[in-house]
Amino acid sequence: MASAISWSTITFIPSILLTSWVFRAPRQCYRNGMSTSPASCCSIYLQGIVSTIKGPEPFGFATGFLYAGPNATRWLVTNWHVVTGRRPDDPGSLIGDKPDSPSRLRFTLRDPAGATPQDMDVALYDTDGPTWIEGDRERGVDLALVRLTDTPRFRLPLTQSFAPNSPVALEPGLDVVIIGHPFELGTHAGSAIWKGAMVASGRDTSVERRPWILVDTPGTPGMSGSPVYNRTLLISERETSRGGDTSSQAAERMKLELAGVYAGSVGNKDLERLQLGRVFPIGLVEDILRRGQRGINPFPPMNPPTDA
Repeated sequence: MASAISWSTITFIPSILLTSWVFRAPRQCYRNGMSTSPASCCSIYLQGIVSTIKGPEPFGFATGFLYAGPNATRWLVTNWHVVTGRRPDDPGSLIGDKPDSPSRLRFTLRDPAGATPQDMDVALYDTDGPTWIEGDRERGVDLALVRLTDTPRFRLPLTQSFAPNSPVALEPGLDVVIIGHPFELGTHAGSAIWKGAMVASGRDTSVERRPWILVDTPGTPGMSGSPVYNRTLLISERETSRGGDTSSQAAERMKLELAGVYAGSVGNKDLERLQLGRVFPIGLVEDILRRGQRGINPFPPMNPPTDA
């Protein structure tokens, strides 16, 4: 029987309003040690490490993001198909050219304030099985949360430190921003890519009750596990005085609210043809944290290395 972990509730940190300059130049996350967008640094480039006869090798890449859990726990949120390398609708099938499910995730944490980056290598299995927690995969929830237990060398840009969970349901026609890594890191940009999309469907009210919402952006390799934000531009006027003359100047600020987790179109040819991607509402992440249900991989890697 799968084990469960329970935590008490957490009080989240209020959001910080970000400048519109951040949206225009998100890739400057850690360039030249400059302090800038925590939203760019929050989206992490992930490599799945597979045990082969030649030793551990990277196979595939994806995105995860940093999330605050109960009792000051820190989590990496991504998709189930990222941590297993398998199709959620057909777990017996590996994705791409992977020879096996990954046994570890390798990534680098970066500080918006410009501190030295911190490399991390996290085991996906221990002696009891998978280390991640997950939702109801039988119902189609393609999410996985990996707890980060190593002490960070700097204050992590957890989503709640700059973007509260959105109280607004995703509705058709709303514009959202997906922040992730659609390319291998460094191919076209040094950090996360901000990609705009429009919500293409509402919540499923049919008998099947599919847990996802669709957006009009195709399943791009590497974007799986990206956070999806509602973005609001706030414009205010301020008066300035010069030489006795007073004038008004418009100031623009940007507010982000975390709305969900992008999962692409893995395992669904119809979505691929229509260039649509799935988004799981952020409330499902909170449900997973409340339940603390240990993850399951019906086809775990052979002899995965584990942390002691």
